[in-house]
Amino acid sequence: MLISTIKSLKNTSLLMAAGILSTSFFTASCTKDKPEDLTKPKTEVPTQYSFENVAYGGQTVRLLLIRDLVAKVEEAKTMPVTAAALVSIYENTGGQYTEISANKKLSDKVATPADDAQLRAWFDSVEVNSKAGKGVILSNGLDLKHAIEKTLMGTLIYHRAVNDYLKKSAAADNNTVTPGEGTKMQHGWDEAFGYFGAARDYNNYTDAQIITPGEKDSDGDGKIDVKSEKNFYYAQTAAKRDVGSATFATGSQSDFTKAMFDAFLAGRSGIDKKEYATRDESINTILTNWDKLIAATVVHYINDVKKDKASGNANLNTHWTEMLGYFWMISYNPDKKLTNTQVSELNTLFGNNVNDITTEKLNSAAAILKASYGFTDQQIQSW
Repeated sequence: MLISTIKSLKNTSLLMAAGILSTSFFTASCTKDKPEDLTKPKTEVPTQYSFENVAYGGQTVRLLLIRDLVAKVEEAKTMPVTAAALVSIYENTGGQYTEISANKKLSDKVATPADDAQLRAWFDSVEVNSKAGKGVILSNGLDLKHAIEKTLMGTLIYHRAVNDYLKKSAAADNNTVTPGEGTKMQHGWDEAFGYFGAARDYNNYTDAQIITPGEKDSDGDGKIDVKSEKNFYYAQTAAKRDVGSATFATGSQSDFTKAMFDAFLAGRSGIDKKEYATRDESINTILTNWDKLIAATVVHYINDVKKDKASGNANLNTHWTEMLGYFWMISYNPDKKLTNTQVSELNTLFGNNVNDITTEKLNSAAAILKASYGFTDQQIQSW
């Protein structure tokens, strides 16, 4: 897969490797609707997320608030930042982005009270560290900027997309249409897509364009619509892994971007047409690839940490924290590929102090991920 290749033309064999043909996660259609007419011909799926009654403004606002929160923590590298300033963004007390969706905040959408408490504790640590001129690195090596960002990617974005929307959408009503939002099933699906963070014409970006600049004025109106013309977080992470494997041998290249976006398109189209087998297959494809994408990113940072340790790179703390952060994300999907025992083993190997990490531990962690996800040797060694 060349970086410059337009996503709609990517090799379909890569979709098979990425899981696009995986077994359906669900086995039954929604019981609240009429059964699917299996004799009805399947209609063409659009190449863009251009469906009627699409609304996920709340998800976009929260992605923007996470961006703003992380930017404020970044300031703590060079100047004092108070916990109150961070809490204000976390709670959205200033009412930011009401033109997109009103009364949205981060604090009411984290997965557990323990996650909320941890984030607030880290806000306090940002204040203490920055006032002491110590930036954002704690004594154990944890980079507060990335710990906060990656935790929110897991406890809010990933958790809500998977557990609140994708899995529950299969049991939602798909008959009553609310103007501007569609049916509850359509709306839930759109909200999951909103948290994935892809531009609606994601297939028309190259992987490199998704990463940077990550946006383009597709409708030519002279401005960027953050709801439709911007790529955030996981949508960009997918492109990073695809770029990272673009020069790998056939069978080791990934295509998370194409697999996940096309599944979002097929699933929404299937819901619109009450083709629930298509919806269920799409759910399975998204869940499988999202889980694998996160695991692949853990592998990527394992390799970074190994290189940092070998060279004495100053980025060791940051890369170790990013490795931990993506690892933490995995458990927010109850149907993750890793067993709970393996999660416990990895937690022990990664540890809670950067000084305790060793190459041997990192290699053992990579071996667990390789065995669980079927990563190739080249992916494990070079992602």
